[in-house]
Amino acid sequence: VAREISGRAAADLANVLAWFDSPGEGEDLARQALLARLAHETASRTVADMAVNLARLAITTPDKLAVRQCLIGRLARETDSWVVFRLAATLSSLRPTAEDKYQAKEALLRQLRNADKWAADLARTLALVDATALEKNRARQALVRRLTRETDDREAADTADALTRLDPTVQDKHLASQALLERLACKSYRPGAASLASALVGLATAAQDKDQAREAVLRHLVRPRNFREAGYMADALTHLGPSAQDKSLARQALIRLLCVDSYRGGFNFAEILISLGATAQQRRQARQALLRH
Repeated sequence: VAREISGRAAADLANVLAWFDSPGEGEDLARQALLARLAHETASRTVADMAVNLARLAITTPDKLAVRQCLIGRLARETDSWVVFRLAATLSSLRPTAEDKYQAKEALLRQLRNADKWAADLARTLALVDATALEKNRARQALVRRLTRETDDREAADTADALTRLDPTVQDKHLASQALLERLACKSYRPGAASLASALVGLATAAQDKDQAREAVLRHLVRPRNFREAGYMADALTHLGPSAQDKSLARQALIRLLCVDSYRGGFNFAEILISLGATAQQRRQARQALLRH
């Protein structure tokens, strides 16, 4: 490990060494070599892998202290969002002090303000280092801002999911719901529509937002682009307080899909139909369709 020219190869060698059951001189030498390399490694993904292997090789309290100090130093100057959340997550497994956690949280929040990617992962990692109410608030503000300008539906849904884990306020939920609903209102096909609908469930809790969410979800459900989308839309609808009429329209849409010859994977639909209050006749139709498949 100490002599290997490639940082990637050194990390891989250390990974193999870490799998041995008994700690010894080899692990100690490997740890010292990786600590020296981590301070100067320029390949971001290699940095993250080195950190994980260092955590596995840190057996004693002094070992953990040395690795923590190295990770904190790296976090202070790291600009790659993926590496930042990986380093912070690794740090959380090394019995960090209150000061260590503070430094990790500052790095996460600093990166979250400017992150082009991995914003959701940065926010989720805050929980691993005991984010305070104020720190969660800072993270929520960054996530809400990101939701309003995110161009990828699945990234938006992931960001919304991270927001729900940070004790969002009523206003946070409203702003996030509106951002997601604006996307679902688009007439053209959206590959991430199913993910957006699932994300809405945890955010559309106010009466007006929930009403709008039901309308948007039902609009997609009655003219689904594919079976997966229909399943997710129907499942989301069950969590948004649907009316009897909403449930009836949803059941009819699912039954139509189940009767399509090319359909595969109707078992999930059957469960959702039951939760939507399928009639005896609709259950018979569903059973017949499933038996044909």
